[in-house]
Amino acid sequence: MGEMFSESLEDYLLVIYEMEINGQVPRVKNISDTLKKKSTSVIDALKKLGASDLIEYERHSYIKITPKGISKAQRIFRRRMLFGSFLNAILKISPDASSDLAMKLEHIDSEDFYRGLETLQLFFEREPETYKRFEAFSKEHKKNPHTAYLALNKIGLHEKVKVLEIKGSDFVKKRLVAMGFVPGVELEIIGMAPMGDPIEVKIRGYNLALRKDEASNIFVEK
Repeated sequence: MGEMFSESLEDYLLVIYEMEINGQVPRVKNISDTLKKKSTSVIDALKKLGASDLIEYERHSYIKITPKGISKAQRIFRRRMLFGSFLNAILKISPDASSDLAMKLEHIDSEDFYRGLETLQLFFEREPETYKRFEAFSKEHKKNPHTAYLALNKIGLHEKVKVLEIKGSDFVKKRLVAMGFVPGVELEIIGMAPMGDPIEVKIRGYNLALRKDEASNIFVEK
């Protein structure tokens, strides 16, 4: 884990960094206008950045980012680029929405999360055929989210599964929940009638029979 650094301070540091690399001189007014913050809030943030040795700042003087600040800002910038690319190119989220989400995700203080996304994106780039299958699955899943799940009536004998979601009318949902079918519970198919209806399941240590049409409303994963 990195040092604790507030979401707001990261925004200030990144703005100062971007101004410097674009040849601009960071000033309180410019930062205030860019982030739409009051000057008093900007000054308070600058003091905190200065105390952390990320910038050099004295009131009524120029603001200069330090080598430590540059390193920190570059990490934030790389993460923003990674998140934006992943959200837009991999998850097919619109550029505007990707940009907004990236700014929120970049504040997650987890190197494992960052490296995981980076690895997944690199994997898809190197395995284009795998990505095509993922893309096709993703498109189908958006049309019908439950294609990603299995209905309990499609599960074979002696298979163990975990309940993910209950669908159907309010009456059906209440009946199934009352029987113990709630998200997270594990169960096993222990028997089937000759025609496949009803299904006998073991759940929470007891056995019960379930009609196939009821089972079709219970979505599970193996």
